[in-house]
Amino acid sequence: MKRERKRFRAAEGSLDGRDQLPSDWRERFRRLLPKEVLQGLARRYGALDVRERKLPCAVFFWAVVLVLSQNGPVWLSSVASEVSVACMLAGWEMRGRGLSKQAISDNMTSRPWGFFAAVFKYLWGCYALQAGGPLVGLETVRQLDVLLVDASILRVARQLAAHFPTYATPRSTDWAAVELHARLSVLRGLPEVVALTAVKADELSVEFLRQTGETVLYIFDLGYWCYALYDEIMDRQQHFLSRLKTGSNPLIKAVYVGEPSWLGKRLKEVELAGNHVDLLVNLTCAHATADTRRQPRQTLAQRRQVKGHLHTTYMEHDVRLVGHWQAAQQRWFLYVTSLLNPQAYPGDFIGDLYRVRWQIEIFFRNLKQVLGVRNFISHSENGIRIQLYAALLFYLLTQLVIAQAAQETGRNVEDFSMPYCLRVVRMVLTQASPSLLTGISSADAMRLERQLVDAVIAQGLRPNRHRPALLTAIRHNLPQAQAA
Repeated sequence: MKRERKRFRAAEGSLDGRDQLPSDWRERFRRLLPKEVLQGLARRYGALDVRERKLPCAVFFWAVVLVLSQNGPVWLSSVASEVSVACMLAGWEMRGRGLSKQAISDNMTSRPWGFFAAVFKYLWGCYALQAGGPLVGLETVRQLDVLLVDASILRVARQLAAHFPTYATPRSTDWAAVELHARLSVLRGLPEVVALTAVKADELSVEFLRQTGETVLYIFDLGYWCYALYDEIMDRQQHFLSRLKTGSNPLIKAVYVGEPSWLGKRLKEVELAGNHVDLLVNLTCAHATADTRRQPRQTLAQRRQVKGHLHTTYMEHDVRLVGHWQAAQQRWFLYVTSLLNPQAYPGDFIGDLYRVRWQIEIFFRNLKQVLGVRNFISHSENGIRIQLYAALLFYLLTQLVIAQAAQETGRNVEDFSMPYCLRVVRMVLTQASPSLLTGISSADAMRLERQLVDAVIAQGLRPNRHRPALLTAIRHNLPQAQAA
C-alpha cells in the first residue's frame, strides 16, 4: 500500500495565552506581519509546510493577498505568474519552469483557510487597539459600540452548489453563491466576519450578538425584523435601531412629539402630522389574542430551531418609534429603536444614526468592486474562504495605514478615499514584495510603514472633500440636536 506523503504539519491548537502580542498597536504595525509571525500562526493551524520547496507558507500568503487585492479579473495563471516572479525576486529557488496553475489550485484547496482567518484576527487586534474612530468625540455615543450588521451574496462556481445552495431566480435557476454575514464597527471602521453560509440560510440563524454586558448598538435593515431578536437584545441590556416594517401596526403607549389624542391607538388609526413624531410603542400585532399574550415568550434560540420563517406575534418590551417627514419624497421615514430616552437620543440623531448604516453597504461595494471578490478563482470551499480572508486582510491593512495618516495630518478618517488608498497601498507593497517574502528587519519595516503612510497622505484623499462626508455631517449636527 502506497504511503501518503504529508504536505502540512499538524496543527498545534488555537491561539492561547502564550500567543500574547505586543500591547502597542504601532509596534505591531511596524512588524508588518513578518515571516516569523506568519509561520507561528501557520503552525498553530496546521498550514505550515513539512518541506519548504515550491511555495512556502509566507510566499503563498503574501502572493494571494497582493494578487487578489488588485481590481479586475484574476485567474490562476495570473496568480502563478505573479508568484513565480516574486519568488525569483526574493531569491527562492524555482524548479523547472516555475509554478503551474495546478500548484496554486492545490494550495487554495488544501492549505487550511483557518490560517488566513488567524492572520485576519491578528491584524484585527492591531487595529482594534487604535483609538479615534469616525464618531469619537460624540458624547451621546461614546459609551456605545455602534455595530452595523448586514449580509451580502457573492456568486461562486456552479461546482460548489452542494456546499452553497441557492434559490431559483428568473435570471438563473441553477447557480451557487455564498452569503457573507458581517459586522462593521462605526467607531473604528472595522469589519468582522460573522459567518459564511449558503444563500438559503436565514439571516436570523446566524449568531451575531455580542456577549451580555457589552454596551452595543446594532443597526440593521428589515432582513433582521424579528420580535424574538429585539427582545433578546433588550434582555442583554443592549440596543438596536431598525426601520419600521411596512405592514407593522404598533400600539401607541406614550407620545413625546405628536398629538396627545394618539395615545392608546394603533399607528394606522392615526394621521401623522408635522415633520417629526416621537412615540413609545409596542410592536405586538393588533390581532394577537389574550391567549397569545399569556403564552411564554419565544426566545431567539427557539426561533432558530424552527426551519423556515416563523411569524411571531408577541413582543414583550416596548420600543421607541421615531419618524421624519421628507418633503422632497412626500413620505414618512419611520424607525424603531430601544434607545428610549428622547432627551439623551433626540429624534434627529436617531435618523442620522440610521443613515450611518449605509457605511456597511459601502464596505460590501469596496469588497466586490474594488477588491474584486466577486471574481472567485477557486472551485473549492476552502479556496473561497482563503480568497475572501485575503481580501479582508488587505482591507484591514489599508485601514491601519489610513488611521496613521489621519492621525499625522489631523484629518478625519472619512476624508480619505478607500478605493484610492487600496490602490496606493497595493502599489507600495508590490514594490516591496521581495522583502516581504523573505522577512524584513525592524528598520526595513519602519521604512515601509513610512512609505505607505506618505503615499496615502499624498494620493489617498477624497477628490470631493468640499462636500462633507456623512459621518462628518452627523458630528457637526449632533450638538444642535442635543441643544434642542
